[in-house]
Parts: sequence; structure tokens; C-alpha cells
Amino acid sequence: MTKQPHFYIRHAIGSRLLLDSIQHQFGYALEPHSDKWKFTIEVNRPDLVEEIMDLKAELNLFVIENDLDGIVQKWWYYDSGEPAIAFDQTKNVLTIMVDSKKGYTV
Repeated sequence: MTKQPHFYIRHAIGSRLLLDSIQHQFGYALEPHSDKWKFTIEVNRPDLVEEIMDLKAELNLFVIENDLDGIVQKWWYYDSGEPAIAFDQTKNVLTIMVDSKKGYTV
């Protein structure tokens, strides 16, 4: 089984960590969606989801990939306006759609 890249969400102001796939132990999926990127996050922490939804205009999403040569690629996802965000309480699934992505090696 392939290890999923590290994913986390930070508040743009002050860079406070809001959600972390390692620390909070959740799964997620990332897929291109037209000219945007769609994150589907399995999270059963309503308190964290509520805070993320309250701060939706100020979110920075990151995916960290490690390749076999030890090179670390960091991808920054954000929205140029305000991301589309929804939470399905029956499935504990948070969906975030953003329109911008930048990559850099760390």
C-alpha cells in the first residue's frame, strides 16, 4: 500500500495549523476538477470543520510529497477568491474546492 502524501490546512493569517492528516489521522483525496482542485477529506471532528468553514476565505492547503530520491515537493493550494466548501455531516466528509496551485522544492 502506498503511503498517502502529508496534507494539512493552515490559517493564512498567522499560519496556525487547523487540520493535519498525520496529527488528526484522517484520509483525503485530491483530484483535478475542471480548472480547479477538489479536496475530499474524511474528518469526524465537527469542531475543526466548523473552524475551517468559519475561516474559509483565509485557508492555505498544502500537500507534501517525498520522492524516492529524497526530494521533497511542497504543493500550495489556495483560492484567488473564496473556496467552495461543504460538509456532509452524515458521511463526515469535508469538501474544499480551490482554483490555485503552486509547487516548490523544499
